[in-house]
Amino acid sequence: MTYGISEVAAGAERIAAGIGSVTQEANRTTTGAESTARSAGELAQTAERLRGIVAGFTT
Repeated sequence: MTYGISEVAAGAERIAAGIGSVTQEANRTTTGAESTARSAGELAQTAERLRGIVAGFTT
């Protein structure tokens, strides 16, 4: 089976486009994970403040 240069080039372009799409999605995933981590940190701080408030009522 032989392939012409144009077929090989077209295949390489499709592969490059696929890699570009994967890279974009990986970047979006990273951004989402960072946002989730920030939100989790904020939630932990809020929970700690709430513990302090509740402790004031129970002691």
